Amino acid sequence: MAFEYKLTTPSPFDAVRHELYKDIDFDKYFSDHNIQLSDTVLSYFDVTKEHYHFLAYVSTMIENGSIIDTGTHRGGSAVALSFNQSNKVDTYDIEAFKLGIKGNVKNIPSNISYHCPFSIITLMETDPNKILNSDIFFVDINHEGPDEIKLFDFLLENNYKGILILDDIHINNEMKQVWSYIQSKDVATLDVTNIAHLLDGDGTGVVFFDKTHRCIDEIKFMLRDA
Repeated sequence: MAFEYKLTTPSPFDAVRHELYKDIDFDKYFSDHNIQLSDTVLSYFDVTKEHYHFLAYVSTMIENGSIIDTGTHRGGSAVALSFNQSNKVDTYDIEAFKLGIKGNVKNIPSNISYHCPFSIITLMETDPNKILNSDIFFVDINHEGPDEIKLFDFLLENNYKGILILDDIHINNEMKQVWSYIQSKDVATLDVTNIAHLLDGDGTGVVFFDKTHRCIDEIKFMLRDA
């Protein structure tokens, strides 16, 4: 499924987002590590519209941790999640879309490992502890519903302790149903769209299976003005 990125009018949250993410300096990060992005990927790092600053921010909430990124696409989310270099990022995709991260990112950050072709469902079935031991699990896959629910149920049934970030929770009816299903379960959910994937209202949701997780209050605080 292909998605088009469209220009939108300025959001009332633009100023809030600039202030919120003032310490997430991607220009410096890219320069310090000589990371070069294709024009398309670079356009994703718009603090006012996209979720990449949010992903980077969340990466700073953990140290020396494990992050899983699903649906590599051109590599934008993997690069954003690599912002805190103390963490290791494993990114998975079923195919290299438009040459994948290797074709869109020069000097890929050293803390990123790219697995393609490799389905996250296959990883769940063959090496479940890889997922269960992750601190952050970012899911941005086919947006059709069944696989997202299968992954969520797997995490719920196995007492996952990390942070699940689900992209595009409002993009279509299928994903809206996925988000509604997740909210019906005994987990803590936060709709962080206003500080994450605001472009076209596509949405971002965060799920905590441990309702005492130390990051819940911090993300709630981030949402205070949004």
